[in-house]
Amino acid sequence: MHEDEQQHPTGPPPGFAGPQPGPPTPPPAVPFGLSATPPSPPPPARKRSVLPVLLVVVLLVALVAFGATQLLGGGSDDPGDPADTAAAVADAIDDTDPAAFCALMTEQLQDRIAEEEGQPCRQALRSLFAGLEATDPGPFEVDEVERDGDRATFTYRWAPGDGEMALVVEDGEWRLADEGIAEGSGSASGSTGGAEGCQTERRTVETAVEAYYATYAEYPADAAALVDAEMLRDLPEHAVVAPDGTVTMTGDCA
Repeated sequence: MHEDEQQHPTGPPPGFAGPQPGPPTPPPAVPFGLSATPPSPPPPARKRSVLPVLLVVVLLVALVAFGATQLLGGGSDDPGDPADTAAAVADAIDDTDPAAFCALMTEQLQDRIAEEEGQPCRQALRSLFAGLEATDPGPFEVDEVERDGDRATFTYRWAPGDGEMALVVEDGEWRLADEGIAEGSGSASGSTGGAEGCQTERRTVETAVEAYYATYAEYPADAAALVDAEMLRDLPEHAVVAPDGTVTMTGDCA
């Protein structure tokens, strides 16, 4: 061994552990306002439900349809003016049109006529309207129309006799009611006398005679036969019916 190696050993002196490591290196400074913790990934986006959108669309469509219906006049429960139906009744009588007249009736009234006469309304009234056409009693004139909710009445003036008819609302429209026909039956009694009253009674009885002939192909034996056939409500005061269908006025109307 050389002398230099003995005087200057290369290892650390006994009891000396050697150089110690320095303090750990601090992490890099984080700028103010930022977090040193890395940000979490954003949550997955939730799918929006289409139900609310569909609901809004449906409501809008419904509102638009409702508004259009109101603007077009549909969807209304108002049956209109009963005077229009009363005028249509007058037209059907003046035109001697049994089909049009029956179409203006309620179903209940048509069924009652069919049950009593054994045939549909238009066929049952055909003979009556044939009698009207044969005698030509003049125009059927609507006088006054009064409405009370879903019911209405109108008075009329007609050579066979004045009277009143009733209307009711059925299926959103005015229709001639059951009680309206009873008031519309011809009445030859109760004449007020005078030329006008006598003429009214004569036309009423002549109309009933022609209706009887159109129904039975023969003339009534007398005025009582017209009452029995429900073509007159009561016996006339001055008119006498002969078996050949001739109507003769007596008394003050002679």
